[in-house]
Amino acid sequence: LVGLTDARKPLRSKLLAVPSLRARYLAYVRAIAQDSLDWQRLGLVVAQYRALMEKEVEMETRKLITLDAFRRATDDAANVAGGLRDFADGRRAYLLNYVERK
Repeated sequence: LVGLTDARKPLRSKLLAVPSLRARYLAYVRAIAQDSLDWQRLGLVVAQYRALMEKEVEMETRKLITLDAFRRATDDAANVAGGLRDFADGRRAYLLNYVERK
């Protein structure tokens, strides 16, 4: 809930100032973290997209990252720095353990 007083986002600030809406929002965030960021589910999606994209990444002549970096980023192994799994696991843990400060 960073930036709740940001004047450029007045609607979000006003909506999340309502306790019932804030509680509902946080419940949705926890549900997303619980289900969608679970690597048992998300890893299958990443693997499907990796298989779909890998040949294209290999053939790309103006790569932003190397094929090896793409493979590392989409690897199923835990604790690969900069990898999608590392990000998803970390974000999931943070969101599921989030305690709102009063």
